[in-house]
Amino acid sequence: MSENHTYVSSEEIIAKEEEIARLKEGNTAEIKRCERQIEQNMQALKRSGDQLKANLSAERSRMLSRVHRATDALVASLRYAGKNASVVQENINAVNSALLEASNTIERVVEEAKNKAGNAEQLYIEAVKMFTATELCASYQRFAGDMQASIRDRISKIKEKEVAPAAMQMMTTTIIADIYQMDILVAKRQADFDTRWAEATNLVETITAHCNSARSMNFAEVGDSTTEFLDINYWSGGKFNDLVAEIDDLRAKLTNGYNDPNYSTEELSGDLRRLQELNKAKDIIIAASRVAYNQSVMRESQALAAMDILVENHQFSLIGSGFEANDRRESYILRMRRHTDNAEIEVIVSPTPVENEFSMYFRLDTTTYADQSVLQSITRSLAKDFEDAGLRIDVNPHCVAEYLEPFYAANPTISDAARRLHNIPKQKSR
Repeated sequence: MSENHTYVSSEEIIAKEEEIARLKEGNTAEIKRCERQIEQNMQALKRSGDQLKANLSAERSRMLSRVHRATDALVASLRYAGKNASVVQENINAVNSALLEASNTIERVVEEAKNKAGNAEQLYIEAVKMFTATELCASYQRFAGDMQASIRDRISKIKEKEVAPAAMQMMTTTIIADIYQMDILVAKRQADFDTRWAEATNLVETITAHCNSARSMNFAEVGDSTTEFLDINYWSGGKFNDLVAEIDDLRAKLTNGYNDPNYSTEELSGDLRRLQELNKAKDIIIAASRVAYNQSVMRESQALAAMDILVENHQFSLIGSGFEANDRRESYILRMRRHTDNAEIEVIVSPTPVENEFSMYFRLDTTTYADQSVLQSITRSLAKDFEDAGLRIDVNPHCVAEYLEPFYAANPTISDAARRLHNIPKQKSR
């Protein structure tokens, strides 16, 4: 019959910033759990670094001593990476400076190794010992696989006596120099990997904490357990659980990937970028779930306001009402009957693509409103009453009465015919 585009102040619908903040961080126990987990992750990083250092000889450790101190400071600062990025960057710069200094000492430490060994045979034994110490370390395999293969091949040639005795010392000296170069390369790439891994795992825990908090605090009045508890996944159309599932998958990938040499820095960087996207998506999903709930409340309120007008001004009484298919995210429908002549009217309040807009449709039955003049009279009367109540109705001058299907209060529906006639949007949940 007619359609009313009803506008509501966006302040009444759009989730407020403080409301979203309470949802994400209102559960203080969950936020503290997140902080403890981040601390444990950083401790695991330090233990891994300590284990790597333990595999190095005294000479290799001395050459990298400043690098190790700078790396320890970097790892310690990564637990606060999101809050103090400038400190993290200063520590990265310190690591790079220490690595440059270590590179400048390689020629000297190689010369010391030659003098200590005394002859080519002893130098070869030292080279094999140095290489074997880190050969199976995940970090060396991940960051220096090509160098390892080259060194392994040259050691094999010396072992199989494929190298002339005169060239043995020169090749062995080169091997030792390359091992020291490999140490520096691994230290540099490990620092970069650890920085990204820390940021990624911190994001995983932060997103998880915010999601768990939002789930537990999502009452009609945020944080007020005396009001209705809202299933945030339902109000987000299933997107919330999809987000949580992807975060859980990424957590497992990060945990297992740290000691997997096949988990590259490039793959880690891709996972970090995805987590940064999911961190933004989390805020959007949480806010959208509140908007969906607020819109649902407003649709029901609009319909009940229409019901009051029809009861008080037009002698209608309620047959039944409810959300389409009992889904609160859908249109609100009410069917009414006038006791004087059994005339029926149906009111549908439907969502629209516009966030703070609703469409209100009226359907009048053909039994009572077959006469066009009577139909126009009742539509004008309804429009005036709704306008007085603050609801503007744009009456369609070509509106017609229509057949009203039986109404089932236990499962309200909108027929395909009504949907086509009034151009009512399809169910969102389908």
